[in-house]
Amino acid sequence: DNAQLSLQQAQASLASLQANQAKASATLRSQIASAQASLDAAQRAYDTQRTTTELTRTLFGLGSASASDVQNAQDALSNAAGTLNAAKTSVSTLQATQQLQAAADQQDLASSRLSVAQAELNLKTAQQNLTDTSLDAPFAGTVSAVNAAVGETAGVGTALVTVVDDATVQLAAQIAEVDVTQVAVGQAASVSFDATTTRTFAGRVSSIAPTATLVSNIPIYYVTVDIANADHTLRGGMTGQANIVTREIQNTFQVPARAVRSLDGGSQVLVRQSDGSYAPVHVAVVGTSGINNVLTGPVPDGAAVLVSGDSGTSGTSGNPPAQGTTQRRNGAIPFGGGGGFRSPPPR
Repeated sequence: DNAQLSLQQAQASLASLQANQAKASATLRSQIASAQASLDAAQRAYDTQRTTTELTRTLFGLGSASASDVQNAQDALSNAAGTLNAAKTSVSTLQATQQLQAAADQQDLASSRLSVAQAELNLKTAQQNLTDTSLDAPFAGTVSAVNAAVGETAGVGTALVTVVDDATVQLAAQIAEVDVTQVAVGQAASVSFDATTTRTFAGRVSSIAPTATLVSNIPIYYVTVDIANADHTLRGGMTGQANIVTREIQNTFQVPARAVRSLDGGSQVLVRQSDGSYAPVHVAVVGTSGINNVLTGPVPDGAAVLVSGDSGTSGTSGNPPAQGTTQRRNGAIPFGGGGGFRSPPPR
C-alpha cells in the first residue's frame, strides 16, 4: 500500500509539474508576443519619425522650417530610436528566457519521470514480495513433513513443507561396471520389493550415472528406474531390485543344456522324427536360463530332442527317457545382471 501511494504521489507530482510548466510557457509566449507587438510599433514610430526628420531638414534648407523645428524633429527621432532599442532588448530577453526555461523544464521533467519510474519499480518489488509470501507446490502430491508452525519466523532458504509425488516412484539400482554398458535409458524393467513379495512392478530406466560410486571399495553405477505407483502401494524408502531388459529375441525356445551339441563351430540338437529316429537340426544358442539353453532355429513346438548326445540313454532331471521336450515361448526376454531369460506366458 505504501508503494502504491508513493507511486500515486510521484505521478501527481509529475502531472502538477507538467501543468505548471505549460502555464509558465503559455505566459512567457504571451509576454513575447506582447513585446514583439511593442517592437513592431516602435519600429513603425521610428521609421515615421525618421521620415519626418528628413523632411524637416529639407524644409529647413529651403527656408520653410526653422532651426528649432529641425532640433525638435531630431530629438523626437532620438526618442523613437531609444524606444525601438528598448523593445528589441525586451524581445531578446524574453526569447532567451524562453530557451533557458525550456532546458530547465526538460531537466525537471526527466527528474520527475525518474521518480515515477522508481516508484513503479518499488511497487513491482512490493507486489512480488507479497506474491512470494504464498507457497505453491510445483506439483500435486502428499505432504510428508511440516517443518514450521504458524507464528514462527522462517529464515531465507528454510524448507517449510516437504511434498512428495508418489504417483511415480524411483528406484536407485546399483549396477556393476561389467553390466552397465548393456543398460540404456528407456529400457524396460521388472521391479520387485521386499515389502510386496507377491507382486512385481513395471518400470523403465530414466537415467544412468555418468561416473561410478565406490561401495565397499567396489565401483558401481546408479541407474534410476521410474515406476508407476498410481495405487500408492509403494512408499519412499522401500528396498527392492530391478531386472532390466537389455535384449529381446523373438521366436526362441528352451531345451536342457545337455541336448545341445557343438559341431563344426555351430550348434545342433537331435530331434525325434515320426519313425522314432533322430535327425540333427542346426540351432543358435542365444542365452541360458538356469540349466536350459535358449535357442533359435527350425525346431517345431513340442518336439522331442535327445538330451544325451553320447549314449542316448540318460534322461532329463533323472527321468529314464533319453529325450526332452522343447519349451517354446513367444519372445523370450533376456535380463542384464544375471544373464538369465524370462519368457512371457505361452499364447
